Amino acid sequence: MPVDLLYWSGGALLGLVGVGIALWALFADRSGGRLASASIHPLALWALFVDRSRAKRRCSKCWYDMSATAGLQCPECGRVAKRESKLYKTRRNWRWVMAGFMVILAASFLTVQPRVQRDGWTSLMPTTLLVLGVYMHDNQWAFDGLEKRTSYEHPDFQGSWLVSAENLWDWQLRLLGSHCVTLIESNEPPSKRRVAFNWLVHVMSARRKDDDVHRRMWGTLLSLLNDTDSQLREWAAIYSADPLDPQASIDRLLPLLGDPDVRIRRAGVTGMRVLGQYSDAPLPHLVVALAHADWEVRSLAASAIGSMIRRETATEDVLDSLADAFQYDAKAEVRARALLALSNFGLRNVKCREMIRAALNDPEPLVRAEALDALAMMDDMDVAFFVESALAGVLDAEPSVRSHAAWLLHHRIPSRELEDRRDVLVKLMVAEDEEVRSAAAYHLATLEEVGK
Repeated sequence: MPVDLLYWSGGALLGLVGVGIALWALFADRSGGRLASASIHPLALWALFVDRSRAKRRCSKCWYDMSATAGLQCPECGRVAKRESKLYKTRRNWRWVMAGFMVILAASFLTVQPRVQRDGWTSLMPTTLLVLGVYMHDNQWAFDGLEKRTSYEHPDFQGSWLVSAENLWDWQLRLLGSHCVTLIESNEPPSKRRVAFNWLVHVMSARRKDDDVHRRMWGTLLSLLNDTDSQLREWAAIYSADPLDPQASIDRLLPLLGDPDVRIRRAGVTGMRVLGQYSDAPLPHLVVALAHADWEVRSLAASAIGSMIRRETATEDVLDSLADAFQYDAKAEVRARALLALSNFGLRNVKCREMIRAALNDPEPLVRAEALDALAMMDDMDVAFFVESALAGVLDAEPSVRSHAAWLLHHRIPSRELEDRRDVLVKLMVAEDEEVRSAAAYHLATLEEVGK
């Protein structure tokens, strides 16, 4: 980058100047106590290797020229040299040495500016110092520095573990994890305890070792299920899903579905979804959750079941429960999630395919949009029906439905199937939505190219 190159070039040039000043002040040959030149000596580097014993005899105190004086006593100041070699001592100007080092320091500061501006000043600190900085009372700077150093990502609570801390040694992770436990169990403000929790999960996922440190961290995580901070309870519920012990995880998560706090209820279902990525054990409980009083729990349960159907673990009973949720639930969000889950079954089930067809004309825009997404997942649906559904969708009154239909039109329908619909495509070129115009332009351009 041009700006970075400017910094680096300026720093390198300034560094050379500083080194030159320091070397000249330390090794250049000057006589009589007078500064020979105010510029950098051109032979500063050569002065490092020159045979200084060939220089003039001088007093090491007042630098009087003793070339014509016999003995070791200076006739000017009376100082007596201990030995002859002391009369050939190089005179060094320490003020100029310090000036040179100050220039080198300024050059170093200039050189690291691109990195500091990009990653912060903590990027210049050793990782161990950042780990130890976590033990300070004001430790946010240390956590921020480690976040950049380890490619740390905040939990997204969708079942994805955090990235490995490749730049941290195991003993550093143990130190970090131990102090996170201390912070979580302390009376620190909620914001600090939440940061410590995020890093606790990060350390646990990076280490993956069954030792005393890990067991202490795991125990702290489970204790947060009863914490007074609802945010920590929510996070702890999600990360308490243990694939190695699914039944114990379900026993912890099921009571959360009846919690008065809606966030905790959502976290309980999300935890089961995380567990469902590794085990079929949560499936019966998620089916029961489709009848929960909280529509958000029902919606999340339908979505979790849909993710498990992809593994072909669902039975006809599960299909019937999803179909009931789609047909009879009062909330459009639940019906849309149930439809999307059914679409995973719809590739091989006639009943599901018929429900997806019917959903294209549903009064709820959200359901119609999800129906178009479900339709896009089917490879063996009648092409004419694809075309009719997409063209009807791009004329829908709701922008979200038009957006989904435009994607279907652009990516799932071959241009040759629109040969006799050129007039419709031309009209879509002046549509309100850019996505619709883009899809129409793509097919018109393709048809024109084929016609040549």
